[in-house]
Amino acid sequence: MRDPEARRVRGTGPAGPNGQRPADEPLPEGRYPGIGRVETGETSPLKRLLDITVGGLMIGILWPVFALAALLIKMESPGPVLIKQDRVGLNGGAFRFLKFRTMHHNRRGSDLAERLPTGDLMRRLLSPKGRPPHATAIGWSLRKTTVDELPQLVNVVKGDMSLVGPRPDL
Repeated sequence: MRDPEARRVRGTGPAGPNGQRPADEPLPEGRYPGIGRVETGETSPLKRLLDITVGGLMIGILWPVFALAALLIKMESPGPVLIKQDRVGLNGGAFRFLKFRTMHHNRRGSDLAERLPTGDLMRRLLSPKGRPPHATAIGWSLRKTTVDELPQLVNVVKGDMSLVGPRPDL
């Protein structure tokens, strides 16, 4: 990260010192000035129309994948099919982020490696290779194929998120 302002925001924002929060910890109410601020102003109507059209078409085309993923998650373990996490969006506004559940319901991470930030070197050194113990078998498959992220299309159609291109492989 070369932008010193971005580093400052990441280090002091509501997400915590490492840029992450526990998934079940809600964001405080209100807006977060200075976080996610876009200098260009509002989203163009053409971009919004594109988001609604492409997002809606993708949901329409991929509904069998949504249904199959939901069925497999429900058959494998009890608990909700979708998880909702609070995220900070455009101009500091909070919104609910949707994903398919890929972990055992109500399981707390007891392993040190599970509590370290995702990109942390120590986490990579301490984590076992393959499926993490807190992930379900179906959930691990959904993560590897990024199907767990498909419900975010609902966020796109609602206007909470925007289509920006493919996610880079890490």
